[in-house]
Amino acid sequence: MSAANLAFMRRIALGLTCLVLALAPTVGPAAANSPTSPMLLSSTPEAGSSFAKAPKEVSFTFSEPLDAAYSRIEVYDACGRRVDEGDITVTGPEMKTKIVKRPAGRYKIYYFANAVPKGATGETDGIITITAKKGPSC
Repeated sequence: MSAANLAFMRRIALGLTCLVLALAPTVGPAAANSPTSPMLLSSTPEAGSSFAKAPKEVSFTFSEPLDAAYSRIEVYDACGRRVDEGDITVTGPEMKTKIVKRPAGRYKIYYFANAVPKGATGETDGIITITAKKGPSC
């Protein structure tokens, strides 16, 4: 092989090595601390539940402690009006809020959860629905 061909082959090998290293996943402490989202473990009431009257409170329990400043619950009645008190109580991995207006119909309950400390883990959100058979009309 000529010296020019050998130099060319070395440049290709070096380029391929750099490409593989650039595309390789990060390994080490940064990868071990990559964000994970808190998982919803349960809700009270359970998704899809039906009641004679709407419950006075809703709560969600997650797989890790929540940051109250960056987590929330929003409850909407069948007419699309927000019916929760607007504040949540967070105790470790649980957050809850009170429902202040409780008409009949299907409720949509949105949750937004961010684990402690903010940014150390990911966030999660979702929606459940419940139905109240009795109560004032909205």
